[in-house]
Amino acid sequence: MTTQNIERYSVVAKRNLERGMKLFNAGFTTKQQQKDTLTYINRAYEAYRSCITDLLWEIPHEEQTEAQSRIYWSIPRAAYLLKLKHVDAILAIFPAASPYLEEMLKLAELRRVVKIQEVVKPDKEGAEMQAKAAHVHVTILERMQRLGRQYEKALTLPDLFGGLNVHANVHVVTNQHGTRYLRAFYYLDGKLTPLPLIIAAHEAHARKKKDK
Repeated sequence: MTTQNIERYSVVAKRNLERGMKLFNAGFTTKQQQKDTLTYINRAYEAYRSCITDLLWEIPHEEQTEAQSRIYWSIPRAAYLLKLKHVDAILAIFPAASPYLEEMLKLAELRRVVKIQEVVKPDKEGAEMQAKAAHVHVTILERMQRLGRQYEKALTLPDLFGGLNVHANVHVVTNQHGTRYLRAFYYLDGKLTPLPLIIAAHEAHARKKKDK
């Protein structure tokens, strides 16, 4: 039963992450969108945490150790509390937790960036930005299709952004209706960055080159 629970928690985590990333990569036009994104991040984190705690219940009670029990109760309950020392301690006892911890670290970083992300009121420029972001998504989807891949870690994208040091961790997802869409974490100079900010940096970079 625990294996089924872990699979269910994984689905819940991915669903909430997708919803949060959709808002994040579109840019926030209201404080509520920012709050909703944080809610989705928290739900995803909680679900991945449940994947790890359920690993303990796969071990027969009589075989559970004190160290395993201690780790069970010490896993941070919120993304902002998760540190590398927790990850190392958990992996030492539950190596199988590695994929969940990797996602939890991403969520912790995503939460940090969301908290400091500026809210920009909707206007004509905002609509244009959303159109540009949609174009980037379509271009990457087409590229992934040509490569024949569903997932790509550190997909380099300088050609889309005028030579800027941009890469993305990309996962092409197909939902239950057969619709393909993109889940992507974008990085500028190695730092997780909302797509609208990368597009704005690209435009500023292009203007500087033009003025020279």
